[in-house]
This record gives sequence, structure tokens and C-alpha cells, in this order.
Amino acid sequence: MRKNKMAAVLLLMLCLFYVSGSTVYGASLPPEKVGLSGEELQYMQSKKVLKVAILPNWKPFFYTGSRGEYEGLPVMILNRLAEETGVSLVFVPTKTYHESLELLKTGEVDLVGTLTEYSGRSAAMLQDSTLKMVPYLQTQAVLIQHKNTNLAKIPVVTLADLVGRQEVTRNQNVATIYYESPQECLNAVRCKQVELSICDSFTGAAWMQRYEAKDMLSIPVNMTMELGFGVLPEADSRLTGSLQKTIANFSNGDMTRSLIAGSDYGSDNLMEFIYRYPFEIVCFMASIMFVAALGLITYTKVNVSQHQALQGYEESYRLLSDTFGEAGVEYDYLNDTLTIFGEHSNLDTSPRVEGFKEMLQNRTVRVALTAEEFERIILNGAENRSFSTEFQCGVKSGEWVWYRLIYTVICTTESHRRPIRLVGCLTNVNAEHAEKERLLQLSSNDQLTGLLNRKTAQERIRVLMEEDPTHTGILAILDIDYFKKFNDQRGHLCGDDVLRSLGQTVLEIFDPEDVLCRWGGDEFLFFLVDDQKNEGLVAMKMEQLRQRMSSYQYMDEHCPVTLSIGGAKNFGCTFDVLFQQADDALYLAKENGKDQFWLCAPTQQNPVKPIERETR
Repeated sequence: MRKNKMAAVLLLMLCLFYVSGSTVYGASLPPEKVGLSGEELQYMQSKKVLKVAILPNWKPFFYTGSRGEYEGLPVMILNRLAEETGVSLVFVPTKTYHESLELLKTGEVDLVGTLTEYSGRSAAMLQDSTLKMVPYLQTQAVLIQHKNTNLAKIPVVTLADLVGRQEVTRNQNVATIYYESPQECLNAVRCKQVELSICDSFTGAAWMQRYEAKDMLSIPVNMTMELGFGVLPEADSRLTGSLQKTIANFSNGDMTRSLIAGSDYGSDNLMEFIYRYPFEIVCFMASIMFVAALGLITYTKVNVSQHQALQGYEESYRLLSDTFGEAGVEYDYLNDTLTIFGEHSNLDTSPRVEGFKEMLQNRTVRVALTAEEFERIILNGAENRSFSTEFQCGVKSGEWVWYRLIYTVICTTESHRRPIRLVGCLTNVNAEHAEKERLLQLSSNDQLTGLLNRKTAQERIRVLMEEDPTHTGILAILDIDYFKKFNDQRGHLCGDDVLRSLGQTVLEIFDPEDVLCRWGGDEFLFFLVDDQKNEGLVAMKMEQLRQRMSSYQYMDEHCPVTLSIGGAKNFGCTFDVLFQQADDALYLAKENGKDQFWLCAPTQQNPVKPIERETR
């Protein structure tokens, strides 16, 4: 009878595993064209072969698929680039992270598949680097720690890190020991050869799924890590530009699905199965076993462990704040008291604040939170082992600065799961917010000229025309005459400088509300949106632009640049019709001798007429 019951239990466990283990992710849409420029596409096609150094056993970024092929997020990005350009990919496996970097420095490969850097470190923390990164992912750094390690009792903490990676800290209480691969770093913590290992959150999450990591803890720290392709500083800008555009072609959902797929180590045995699916097994057993006895055992275990962990959490966060953060934070929920500790704190706030929530409500403390928002932060933290949030705080210089708080909220069963204390680390992320704004601008602007890129400009023009069909703006298409001679006679650097100079001159002459765009190659498109602009004013600005570029100099040598420009005035038509009319005007400007501006009139009787310009 007992054997029959055990068989039924195992059968139900297997059923629950297959039902609960099926996860449906949203299907990704077919990717759009990467949108490489003609120069970038030509360069990649002429290169033919792209050699990439990889560390094969680095889940979830690189791993071997079921058919023996390499898979992972960097492989997905490079395969997309290969489809777009026809270039062949050659993956060169290496045994260590350092070996991959050395192959790149000696020119044996074109790229390193995964280069990691710590973001937000001071200049004194960084080592001299001979490499350049094209980032594809930014994520939080985590520390992997053994559960039985008490950092508060260790005078000098040993930290495992990769050979070849920049130094993360110079704290005299932290000694770094270098290993060859992420796997060796994590195994060193498991075997207690070191106390801590630092890695990105995705590598840590993949590792923590394994049965070998059952006695490990993952603790987020106040530092971010960037991962990307490594290239030499002198690498051709067309290669880095192609990589950046290919990376931008993928959504966050695409990248997340790839990283989730790469995080799965599989379940090779019963212990691995139990470790990977504890929730399903606990739910199943709870429906059969005696609920009262199980509840009593769980209550006693949680009660004891939480009391023991309270002091350990505080000591750990104090050490981590001194090493990786700017300040430590401790909030006593029952007494409404905030304590700020740490030798690097620059906050314009007293070290101990009584009645903190009341001061938030009355705006008498320089923290950009309301009492309700702070209460929500605590409740969110109570639902998780660790949590993070960002907000602004006043600093001693009088400014407001963005900070990230990574924290844990501690509850006890005596308080009926009510929070009793919050402990965490606070770090300055002002530079990170500025970088996000810079990247947002880069995604909508052409990097060489500073003007809008084609996609962004087209969207803005269509919105303007749809919002007001009677808008009388003027669309102009500009083409540089004989642009090829600059590249052929003086090199591509001269050609780039001509484009850069033209972009700067356009920004100086035209108004900020105008839509100014590099359409592609040596072709530019302008949409002059001010209703007060008339043909004479437009002609004057085009002549001013033509004259300034005719005085262009390269390396102190006069190299006149001539421009052919065609324009069309909007009369309630669609963008495609207006573009075709401007393009027809550009054609006539070229046919009639180039270096001039023609404007298409909004009537069929007089389709195109030239605009008079001053004689040089």
C-alpha cells in the first residue's frame, strides 16, 4: 500500500513538472532591415570573413547548442549582421577570457565576442585599456557568496575575478584573486577558496539555477556592468557602426529571450530536478501532507533564521556600501527613524533622521520622495529578498543628484509579516542617467553630421503633415556635387570632414524647429516648418549655405564644395508626393549646371521654376 502511494506521488510530481514547466513567450516580429549605409555595407562585403574570439562555456552568453553550433546573444547579433552583409563568421574558441583579449591585440581576430567593463568606477580604479567596447547589454553587477560565510568576521575579504578584467576595487579590506573563466570564479566561491565572486546579473542568475549553487547567495551591488564586442581602438568606424546598428535592430524582448534560453542548464538527475522546481514540489506535497505539522515546522524555521540573519544583513550591507557604494541606509520601520552610514556619503541630510516619513510629507528633508512612495518602496521590498529603486537626493553642493538604492526589507513572523527594518546601499547614478539621455539622442541622430537620421526625420515630417494638412512648409533635397572626388582624390577622411562641415553649417543657418536630416550618403533633406517662411527667405538661406560651403578648406587647402538643391512647397499633399516633387526639382538643378537651388511651384501649369541667386 505504501509503495502504491509513493508511485502516485512520483507520477503527480512528473505531471506537475511538465505542466508548470511550459512557458510561453511572446513571439518576436521578423527583424527590420538593419539600415547600414552604403559605405558600411561595402566595407563589410569587402571584408568577407569576420573572426570572433569566444569563451564557449560562458552561459548565458556563449554555449553549444543541441546540434553542436554556437549559440547565445552575441551569436544572434552577429548572425543578423552576416545575413545583412553576406560576411562569413568564424568563431575562434579560447580557454580563457584573457586569451580572447590577447588574440584581439595581436590581430588574430577582428572581435572579442564578450568584453566586460565595470560602469561608474572612478579613474583611479581603472586600468589602462588598449581595447574599445561596442556595448550590447548593460546590467547590474552581483556578488556570489556562500551562505555559511560571515563577512563581518573576516578582516580581509577575498574576491574572485577574471584575468584581464579591470580592477573593481582598491579597498584594503578586499583582496582580488584572478581566475581564467567565470566558471572557475564561481567554483572558487562554492569550494570556499574565496569569500566572494563578482559577475553580471545574467551570469549569476544562470549559475544560481544549478544544484551546485544550493548553498550560495546572490547579492546585487551598487555597480553596473557593460558587456559588448571588443575591438581595437583603431578599428574601422564602418565596422563599429555596423555593429551598433545591428545591436539597435534587436528589441529588449529579443535579447531577454536569448538570455533566458542560454540560462537553462537542464535537469540531469533527481537532485537537480528537485532544486530547479522546488515551488511545484512544495505545492504538491503540501496538498497531501499534514498542513498543520508542515506549517508549524516552516514557522519555526523561518522565525529562527530571520532573527539570525538580521544582524548579518546589516553587517554585510555596511561592508558593501564602503566598498562599492556611496552610503549605507538603515530604516527602522517601527520607530520611523532613518540612519545613514558610510565614509563616502555626500548627502545633504543628517546621519540620523527622526520622523522620516513625516519629514517627507512636509518636504523638510532633501529626498525627492513622498511618504506614500516610500511606503510603497518598503512594501515592494518586503515581497522580495532584494529590491532596487532610483530617486533624486540633495547633496552638500546644493544640487539634486540621481541615486540608486539596493535594499532588503526584513520582516519577522512576530510582526505578522509586517516590515520592521530596511537595510541597503545608496550609490550615485547621475552619470548613468546622463548616458541614457545621450544614447537616446544617438539613436535619433546621424553620428557624423549631428543631424537627424532618415527614420527619425521621416516620422517627424509625417506627423507634422498629418497634424496640419494645410501646413505650408517647404521640403528641400540637397546633393553634394562630385562628392566622389573628395573620397577618391583626398581619401575618405576628407569625405567625412565635408559631410561633418556641411552638417554643422546647416545647424547654424536654419532654425531649431526645422527638420534637418542626413538622408543617406551625400544626400540631405530639410523640412522648413515655419509658416512665415517665403520663397525669398528660403532662397536666401540656401544661397548662404552654398556660399559658405564654396569656401570650404581641408587641411588649410581650399576645396570648394558645390551643392545642387531641389525644393517643393507643401500644398496639402502627402509626404511621398511632396518628396517626388522636390526630387524632380533636384534633377532639374543638376541638369541645368548644378550648384543652384530650384523650387517646385504648387501648380501643374508651372511645375518647376529656378530661384535666382547672387552671382559670385
